[in-house]
Amino acid sequence: MIQFGVDGPASGSLGFSCAHEASELFGASVEALAGVLLSDPMTGCFVAVGDGRVVWSNDAADRMVLTQSQREEGPLSGRAMGEVFPEGLLREFGVLAAHGTRSGEAAVLRVIWNDRELFVRVVRLPSGTDEQEGPLTAYVLHWGHSGRSDLEAANPAVSVIESLVVRLDELDRLTTRELEVLALLSSGRSMREVADSLFRSEKTIQNHRDAIGTKLGLRNRVRLAEVACRAGLTVDDAHRQRV
Repeated sequence: MIQFGVDGPASGSLGFSCAHEASELFGASVEALAGVLLSDPMTGCFVAVGDGRVVWSNDAADRMVLTQSQREEGPLSGRAMGEVFPEGLLREFGVLAAHGTRSGEAAVLRVIWNDRELFVRVVRLPSGTDEQEGPLTAYVLHWGHSGRSDLEAANPAVSVIESLVVRLDELDRLTTRELEVLALLSSGRSMREVADSLFRSEKTIQNHRDAIGTKLGLRNRVRLAEVACRAGLTVDDAHRQRV
């Protein structure tokens, strides 16, 4: 069974608990790494070389990272990371990798990507062969389900770093205020509590909720909450840079 974000970078286990020895994985080729990850179809991973070119990705990573139209053009493997990720997120990946290398502590990056909460672990891997162009970097991906607090409760040793950017899909139709309202409503707060939190009247919050439902084609409050929970949306996310 593969578990996300358990072991530190120094162990060479990519944050997984699995039957493979860490030494075997660290000295493995990209193909061997693929074999480890294929045992859990819900965990995404892609591997890039020093110039940022993706040399391998599994199906889960393609689903997590690429939009539907991008997937129709082909998998993540073979693309340059700069074609897929904005510059700001690439910088955050670099900071995350440096943090793990320097401190040896487990850390993940939380980002809203294509309307889903995504946790990313970055691990440096030594080159397995002389033919590889520079060191390999593995990017391990896991969709969030219950948000940051549950992740930290399950593994207090994991540091969660919040990305400064978000990539919204359908939710990009919403204004910053509407995203705030949606996030608060999905957390189980009443209309009055949301109004108090945002220093607005209940009528104003009702108008925002109606506008959200119209833009997303969802009139049912439960369905609206499901969309927000799926994205792991928080009030802070509403103010992050959209890319």
